[in-house]
Amino acid sequence: MKYNIPKEVLYQKYIIEKNSAIIIGKELNVSTSVIRNRLRKYKIQVRSLSEARRVNKNKGQLMGFALLKIINPNKFKEIQDKSIESSKEYHKKYREEDPEGYSKRQANSAKMSHIKHPDLGKRVDEINRKNNKGIHDPKVRERAIETNKKLKKGLYDPKIQSMGGKIAHQKHPDLASRMGKLGGSKGGKKAAITNKKNGTSIYGITKEQRIKNGKIGGSRSMEKLRENSPYIWQNVNFMSKAEMKVAQIILNKPILDINCHIKVNGGIIDFYPQKEDKKFQGKFVEYHPRDWNGLTPEEYYNKRRKLLDENGFKDKELIVIDNQKFIKQNGGK
Repeated sequence: MKYNIPKEVLYQKYIIEKNSAIIIGKELNVSTSVIRNRLRKYKIQVRSLSEARRVNKNKGQLMGFALLKIINPNKFKEIQDKSIESSKEYHKKYREEDPEGYSKRQANSAKMSHIKHPDLGKRVDEINRKNNKGIHDPKVRERAIETNKKLKKGLYDPKIQSMGGKIAHQKHPDLASRMGKLGGSKGGKKAAITNKKNGTSIYGITKEQRIKNGKIGGSRSMEKLRENSPYIWQNVNFMSKAEMKVAQIILNKPILDINCHIKVNGGIIDFYPQKEDKKFQGKFVEYHPRDWNGLTPEEYYNKRRKLLDENGFKDKELIVIDNQKFIKQNGGK
Protein backbone atom coordinates (compact mmCIF):
# COMPACT_ATOMS: atom_id res chain seq x y z
CA MET A 1 0.00 0.00 0.00
CA LYS A 2 1.38 3.39 -1.04
CA TYR A 3 1.08 6.41 1.22
CA ASN A 4 1.06 9.93 -0.17
CA ILE A 5 3.24 11.88 2.26
CA PRO A 6 4.66 15.03 0.62
CA LYS A 7 8.29 15.84 1.29
CA GLU A 8 7.38 19.36 2.48
CA VAL A 9 5.02 17.98 5.14
CA LEU A 10 7.60 15.49 6.40
CA TYR A 11 10.36 18.11 6.42
CA GLN A 12 8.16 20.54 8.36
CA LYS A 13 7.17 17.99 11.01
CA TYR A 14 10.52 16.22 11.39
CA ILE A 15 13.14 19.00 10.89
CA ILE A 16 11.30 22.23 11.74
CA GLU A 17 8.89 21.02 14.45
CA LYS A 18 11.36 18.32 15.58
CA ASN A 19 8.72 15.66 16.10
CA SER A 20 9.78 12.02 16.37
CA ALA A 21 9.01 9.44 13.68
CA ILE A 22 6.64 7.74 16.12
CA ILE A 23 4.69 10.96 16.77
CA ILE A 24 4.51 11.79 13.05
CA GLY A 25 3.35 8.25 12.23
CA LYS A 26 0.63 8.52 14.84
CA GLU A 27 -0.52 11.91 13.45
CA LEU A 28 -0.61 10.63 9.84
CA ASN A 29 -2.03 7.23 10.85
CA VAL A 30 0.89 5.25 9.40
CA SER A 31 3.60 3.04 10.95
CA THR A 32 6.93 4.37 12.16
CA SER A 33 8.77 2.31 9.50
CA VAL A 34 6.82 4.12 6.74
CA ILE A 35 7.94 7.49 8.10
CA ARG A 36 11.57 6.35 8.35
CA ASN A 37 11.49 4.97 4.76
CA ARG A 38 10.09 8.29 3.46
CA LEU A 39 12.80 10.24 5.31
CA ARG A 40 15.49 8.15 3.61
CA LYS A 41 13.72 8.40 0.23
CA TYR A 42 13.59 12.21 0.44
CA LYS A 43 17.22 12.21 1.71
CA ILE A 44 16.24 13.89 4.98
CA GLN A 45 18.90 13.01 7.55
CA VAL A 46 17.52 10.76 10.27
CA ARG A 47 18.53 11.71 13.82
CA SER A 48 20.81 9.38 15.76
CA LEU A 49 19.51 7.74 18.96
CA SER A 50 21.35 10.24 21.22
CA GLU A 51 20.07 13.18 19.14
CA ALA A 52 16.54 11.77 19.25
CA ARG A 53 16.71 11.44 23.02
CA ARG A 54 17.95 15.00 23.42
CA VAL A 55 15.28 16.44 21.12
CA ASN A 56 12.49 14.43 22.72
CA LYS A 57 13.64 15.42 26.19
CA ASN A 58 13.69 19.11 25.24
CA LYS A 59 10.22 18.83 23.69
CA GLY A 60 8.91 16.78 26.61
CA GLN A 61 8.02 13.91 24.27
CA LEU A 62 8.08 10.27 25.27
CA MET A 63 9.88 7.58 23.32
CA GLY A 64 10.48 3.84 23.43
CA PHE A 65 8.66 1.92 26.19
CA ALA A 66 7.33 5.11 27.79
CA LEU A 67 5.48 5.92 24.55
CA LEU A 68 4.43 2.30 24.00
CA LYS A 69 2.83 2.32 27.47
CA ILE A 70 0.48 5.07 26.25
CA ILE A 71 -0.10 3.87 22.65
CA ASN A 72 -0.52 0.15 23.39
CA PRO A 73 -0.82 -0.61 27.16
CA ASN A 74 -1.50 -4.33 26.62
CA LYS A 75 1.61 -4.81 24.47
CA PHE A 76 3.66 -2.86 27.02
CA LYS A 77 2.38 -5.10 29.86
CA GLU A 78 3.17 -8.24 27.86
CA ILE A 79 6.75 -7.13 27.14
CA GLN A 80 7.22 -5.97 30.74
CA ASP A 81 6.04 -9.30 32.19
CA LYS A 82 8.34 -11.27 29.86
CA SER A 83 11.27 -9.04 30.80
CA ILE A 84 10.64 -9.50 34.54
CA GLU A 85 10.33 -13.30 34.22
CA SER A 86 13.49 -13.47 32.09
CA SER A 87 15.38 -11.37 34.64
CA LYS A 88 14.19 -13.57 37.53
CA GLU A 89 15.30 -16.74 35.72
CA TYR A 90 18.71 -15.25 34.95
CA HIS A 91 19.31 -14.11 38.55
CA LYS A 92 18.14 -17.43 39.97
CA LYS A 93 20.44 -19.41 37.67
CA TYR A 94 23.43 -17.13 38.29
CA ARG A 95 22.89 -17.18 42.08
CA GLU A 96 22.74 -21.00 42.16
CA GLU A 97 25.77 -21.53 39.88
CA ASP A 98 28.08 -18.92 41.42
CA PRO A 99 26.78 -17.55 44.77
CA GLU A 100 30.02 -15.72 45.62
CA GLY A 101 30.39 -14.16 42.17
CA TYR A 102 26.72 -13.17 42.18
CA SER A 103 27.03 -11.42 45.57
CA LYS A 104 30.15 -9.51 44.45
CA ARG A 105 28.51 -8.44 41.22
CA GLN A 106 25.37 -7.22 43.02
CA ALA A 107 27.49 -5.29 45.53
CA ASN A 108 29.59 -3.69 42.75
CA SER A 109 26.45 -2.83 40.82
CA ALA A 110 24.98 -1.10 43.89
CA LYS A 111 28.22 0.84 44.46
CA MET A 112 28.39 2.02 40.83
CA SER A 113 24.73 3.01 40.92
CA HIS A 114 25.35 5.05 44.07
CA ILE A 115 28.41 6.75 42.53
CA LYS A 116 26.53 7.70 39.34
CA HIS A 117 23.28 8.60 41.10
CA PRO A 118 24.06 9.43 44.77
CA ASP A 119 20.57 10.82 45.36
CA LEU A 120 18.68 8.03 43.56
CA GLY A 121 17.53 6.33 46.75
CA LYS A 122 16.31 9.63 48.16
CA ARG A 123 14.41 10.50 44.97
CA VAL A 124 12.75 7.06 44.80
CA ASP A 125 11.85 7.30 48.49
CA GLU A 126 10.27 10.73 47.95
CA ILE A 127 8.17 9.40 45.05
CA ASN A 128 7.11 6.34 47.06
CA ARG A 129 6.24 8.47 50.08
CA LYS A 130 4.17 10.82 47.92
CA ASN A 131 2.27 7.93 46.29
CA ASN A 132 2.16 5.61 49.36
CA LYS A 133 4.15 2.98 47.47
CA GLY A 134 6.86 0.54 48.56
CA ILE A 135 7.67 0.65 52.26
CA HIS A 136 5.38 3.69 52.62
CA ASP A 137 2.40 1.50 51.75
CA PRO A 138 0.97 0.46 55.18
CA LYS A 139 0.16 -3.06 53.93
CA VAL A 140 3.65 -3.58 52.48
CA ARG A 141 5.21 -2.23 55.68
CA GLU A 142 3.17 -4.59 57.86
CA ARG A 143 4.14 -7.60 55.72
CA ALA A 144 7.80 -6.57 55.77
CA ILE A 145 7.75 -6.18 59.56
CA GLU A 146 6.11 -9.58 60.07
CA THR A 147 8.57 -11.27 57.69
CA ASN A 148 11.60 -9.62 59.33
CA LYS A 149 10.32 -10.53 62.79
CA LYS A 150 9.84 -14.15 61.77
CA LEU A 151 13.24 -14.47 60.04
CA LYS A 152 15.06 -12.09 62.41
CA LYS A 153 16.17 -9.92 59.53
CA GLY A 154 16.63 -6.16 59.12
CA LEU A 155 16.02 -4.25 62.36
CA TYR A 156 15.04 -7.50 64.08
CA ASP A 157 18.47 -9.04 63.49
CA PRO A 158 20.19 -9.13 66.94
CA LYS A 159 23.57 -8.30 65.35
CA ILE A 160 22.16 -5.19 63.66
CA GLN A 161 20.40 -4.15 66.87
CA SER A 162 23.63 -4.52 68.84
CA MET A 163 25.62 -2.66 66.18
CA GLY A 164 23.05 0.15 66.09
CA GLY A 165 23.10 0.50 69.86
CA LYS A 166 26.90 0.70 69.97
CA ILE A 167 27.09 3.27 67.16
CA ALA A 168 24.35 5.38 68.77
CA HIS A 169 26.15 5.25 72.13
CA GLN A 170 29.50 6.20 70.54
CA LYS A 171 28.05 9.12 68.59
CA HIS A 172 25.71 10.31 71.36
CA PRO A 173 27.10 9.08 74.71
CA ASP A 174 24.80 11.45 76.62
CA LEU A 175 21.66 10.53 74.66
CA ALA A 176 20.03 8.61 77.53
CA SER A 177 20.72 11.49 79.90
CA ARG A 178 19.21 14.04 77.48
CA MET A 179 16.16 11.86 76.87
CA GLY A 180 15.76 11.47 80.61
CA LYS A 181 15.77 15.24 81.04
CA LEU A 182 13.10 15.56 78.36
CA GLY A 183 10.91 12.81 79.80
CA GLY A 184 11.90 13.09 83.45
CA SER A 185 10.70 10.81 86.19
CA LYS A 186 7.08 11.43 85.11
CA GLY A 187 7.81 9.99 81.67
CA GLY A 188 9.55 6.96 83.13
CA LYS A 189 6.74 6.31 85.58
CA LYS A 190 4.11 6.74 82.86
CA ALA A 191 5.94 4.24 80.60
CA ALA A 192 6.17 1.74 83.47
CA ILE A 193 2.43 2.07 84.22
CA THR A 194 1.58 1.57 80.51
CA ASN A 195 3.86 -1.49 80.22
CA LYS A 196 2.39 -2.97 83.40
CA LYS A 197 -1.15 -2.44 82.12
CA ASN A 198 -0.43 -3.91 78.64
CA GLY A 199 1.85 -6.70 79.82
CA THR A 200 4.73 -5.41 77.70
CA SER A 201 8.48 -4.96 78.27
CA ILE A 202 9.58 -6.74 81.51
CA TYR A 203 5.92 -7.07 82.56
CA GLY A 204 5.35 -9.53 79.72
CA ILE A 205 6.99 -12.31 81.76
CA THR A 206 6.25 -13.76 85.20
CA LYS A 207 7.74 -12.38 88.38
CA GLU A 208 9.74 -15.60 88.85
CA GLN A 209 11.19 -15.28 85.34
CA ARG A 210 12.13 -11.65 85.95
CA ILE A 211 13.94 -12.56 89.15
CA LYS A 212 15.74 -15.47 87.46
CA ASN A 213 16.69 -13.42 84.40
CA GLY A 214 17.80 -10.56 86.59
CA LYS A 215 20.15 -12.73 88.62
CA ILE A 216 21.61 -14.43 85.56
CA GLY A 217 21.82 -11.54 83.13
CA GLY A 218 21.69 -8.43 85.31
CA SER A 219 25.32 -8.14 86.34
CA ARG A 220 26.57 -9.52 83.01
CA SER A 221 24.60 -7.02 80.93
CA MET A 222 25.73 -4.15 83.18
CA GLU A 223 29.34 -5.23 82.82
CA LYS A 224 28.98 -5.37 79.03
CA LEU A 225 27.44 -1.91 78.90
CA ARG A 226 30.21 -0.51 81.08
CA GLU A 227 32.89 -2.07 78.86
CA ASN A 228 31.55 -0.11 75.88
CA SER A 229 31.13 3.15 77.79
CA PRO A 230 33.36 6.11 76.77
CA TYR A 231 33.50 7.37 80.38
CA ILE A 232 36.76 6.06 81.82
CA TRP A 233 38.66 7.12 84.92
CA GLN A 234 41.88 5.34 85.94
CA ASN A 235 41.11 2.39 83.62
CA VAL A 236 37.61 1.86 85.05
CA ASN A 237 34.53 2.36 82.87
CA PHE A 238 31.42 4.07 84.21
CA MET A 239 27.84 4.00 82.94
CA SER A 240 27.60 7.79 82.68
CA LYS A 241 29.62 10.96 83.00
CA ALA A 242 27.73 11.81 86.21
CA GLU A 243 28.51 8.43 87.80
CA MET A 244 32.19 8.94 86.96
CA LYS A 245 32.07 12.42 88.59
CA VAL A 246 30.60 10.91 91.77
CA ALA A 247 33.41 8.33 91.82
CA GLN A 248 36.02 11.10 91.47
CA ILE A 249 34.45 12.99 94.39
CA ILE A 250 34.21 10.10 96.87
CA LEU A 251 37.10 7.79 95.84
CA ASN A 252 40.86 8.21 95.59
CA LYS A 253 41.23 5.38 93.09
CA PRO A 254 38.47 3.08 91.76
CA ILE A 255 39.14 -0.64 92.30
CA LEU A 256 36.57 -3.03 90.83
CA ASP A 257 34.66 -5.16 93.35
CA ILE A 258 36.52 -3.46 96.24
CA ASN A 259 35.30 0.12 96.37
CA CYS A 260 33.65 0.35 92.95
CA HIS A 261 30.95 -1.75 91.21
CA ILE A 262 30.62 -4.32 93.97
CA LYS A 263 28.79 -7.53 93.01
CA VAL A 264 26.12 -8.63 95.49
CA ASN A 265 24.32 -11.86 94.51
CA GLY A 266 23.44 -10.94 90.91
CA GLY A 267 23.17 -7.21 91.64
CA ILE A 268 25.79 -4.46 91.53
CA ILE A 269 26.21 -1.65 94.07
CA ASP A 270 28.00 1.40 92.65
CA PHE A 271 30.46 2.23 95.46
CA TYR A 272 31.80 1.06 98.82
CA PRO A 273 34.52 3.60 99.81
CA GLN A 274 37.43 2.27 101.88
CA LYS A 275 39.39 4.01 104.65
CA GLU A 276 41.82 5.62 102.20
CA ASP A 277 39.00 7.12 100.10
CA LYS A 278 37.60 10.67 100.39
CA LYS A 279 33.96 10.33 101.49
CA PHE A 280 31.42 7.86 102.91
CA GLN A 281 34.09 5.36 104.09
CA GLY A 282 32.58 2.00 105.03
CA LYS A 283 29.17 2.84 103.54
CA PHE A 284 27.46 1.60 100.39
CA VAL A 285 26.73 4.39 97.89
CA GLU A 286 24.41 4.31 94.90
CA TYR A 287 24.20 7.05 92.27
CA HIS A 288 20.73 6.77 90.79
CA PRO A 289 19.09 10.05 89.65
CA ARG A 290 16.04 8.27 88.13
CA ASP A 291 14.60 4.78 87.79
CA TRP A 292 13.16 3.63 84.44
CA ASN A 293 10.77 1.22 86.22
CA GLY A 294 9.01 4.24 87.72
CA LEU A 295 10.33 3.82 91.29
CA THR A 296 10.58 6.86 93.51
CA PRO A 297 13.95 7.50 95.24
CA GLU A 298 12.47 6.07 98.47
CA GLU A 299 11.22 2.91 96.69
CA TYR A 300 14.57 2.48 94.98
CA TYR A 301 16.38 2.86 98.34
CA ASN A 302 14.16 0.17 99.90
CA LYS A 303 14.85 -2.17 96.97
CA ARG A 304 18.65 -1.80 97.27
CA ARG A 305 18.45 -1.95 101.09
CA LYS A 306 16.65 -5.30 100.79
CA LEU A 307 19.39 -6.64 98.47
CA LEU A 308 22.06 -5.74 101.04
CA ASP A 309 20.07 -7.01 104.03
CA GLU A 310 19.43 -10.40 102.41
CA ASN A 311 23.12 -10.85 101.67
CA GLY A 312 24.68 -10.18 105.08
CA PHE A 313 25.05 -6.37 105.05
CA LYS A 314 22.29 -5.33 107.49
CA ASP A 315 24.77 -3.37 109.61
CA LYS A 316 26.09 -1.35 106.64
CA GLU A 317 24.64 2.09 105.85
CA LEU A 318 23.31 2.77 102.35
CA ILE A 319 23.35 6.23 100.75
CA VAL A 320 21.44 6.91 97.50
CA ILE A 321 22.44 10.05 95.59
CA ASP A 322 19.32 10.76 93.54
CA ASN A 323 20.22 14.06 91.82
CA GLN A 324 23.16 16.01 90.40
CA LYS A 325 23.18 18.66 93.15
CA PHE A 326 25.68 16.49 95.04
CA ILE A 327 28.12 16.73 92.11
CA LYS A 328 27.76 20.51 91.80
CA GLN A 329 28.04 21.06 95.54
CA ASN A 330 31.32 19.11 95.57
CA GLY A 331 32.98 20.99 92.73
CA GLY A 332 31.88 18.75 89.83
CA LYS A 333 30.36 19.98 86.59
